[in-house]
Order: sequence, then structure tokens, then C-alpha cells
Amino acid sequence: MKTILVTAILTVVFLVGLTFIESKRQENLNRIALEYQQALTEVSTNSSSTSSDDENESGSTIEITLSGAINNEGKYSVDQYTFLYEVIEKAGGLSDEADDYAYNGDYVLEKSMEIYIPKTNNNNKISINSADALTLDLLPGIGSTLANRIVEYRDSNGNFEILENIKSVDGIGDALYKKIRDYIKL
Repeated sequence: MKTILVTAILTVVFLVGLTFIESKRQENLNRIALEYQQALTEVSTNSSSTSSDDENESGSTIEITLSGAINNEGKYSVDQYTFLYEVIEKAGGLSDEADDYAYNGDYVLEKSMEIYIPKTNNNNKISINSADALTLDLLPGIGSTLANRIVEYRDSNGNFEILENIKSVDGIGDALYKKIRDYIKL
């Protein structure tokens, strides 16, 4: 009889605890959803209440330059926070020679930038998201110091989302990027 009573009490305590935990989880989800909705409303309100002159100052319209294996290379004005694949579609899509593993179509464009989509080649490309420093050292113009910086940057900031992000590594500028862009992939 005691065992049944103890089991019943423990079951009730467990169920009450589980209900409490679930209600807290639901409260957190509701809070996050509300904050997200408020942020969306704020962004929508800000973008609809600005004039076209203010849009360029506030950053809601950005200019993306697409080059490389793109059907219609050029500059495209898009809303800030547009996905890369949307700009590629606006440019008539990728050419048949495009390297599908060299870009992330789900990358969110936050600022004006140039994006290069390399062509597929028969060489084995080096993944900037998974290669170790010794492998990165094989790239033209990348020595052991820059290779280690790439790995350190990736470890600190997460994987690169587009090839151009490698220019965020100290010591890699436009000239070096143009030298290695056909030899790297995500």
C-alpha cells in the first residue's frame, strides 16, 4: 500500500513538473514569436514610412553586382535582406557553367556588395568551410599565415556563407580574392 501511495505521489509530482516546464517553454516561444512579429512590424513600418530619398540613407535598398557564371551580369537594386537566389533569378539565373557548390542561395543580402559566381572547372576546388590550414596553404597567394587566419576566422565566426566573406579575413583583399575565387568553394 505504501509503495502504491509513493508511486502515485511521485507520478503527480512528475506530471506537475512536466506541465510547469511545458508552460514555461510555451511562454518562451510566445515571447520569441511576439518579439519577431514586433521586429517585422518595425521593419515594415520603417520601410513604408520613408521616402525614396530616405531609402538610400536608411539602407533599405541595396545594390548587388553579380558577375561570373550569371546569364545577365550587372548591377541590381534590391531590398535589403533579399536572398541571394532572388537576385540570381532577377539576373536571368545561372549559366550552365555555374558551380552550384560555390554559393549559398539562402544567403541574406544586408549591404551593397559584389558577388562572383565561379564556373565549374575540372580542378578539385578547396572548401573554405572545411579545409585545414595545410590544404588552404595550397591556394595561390595563401601562405601558412593566411591559411591559419582563415581557419581561426572560421572557428570564431562559423562557416562562410558566400565566397566573398573570405575577404573578412585580415590580409585577404579584393586582389587576392580574385586570384583564388576560381579555386575555392563553400
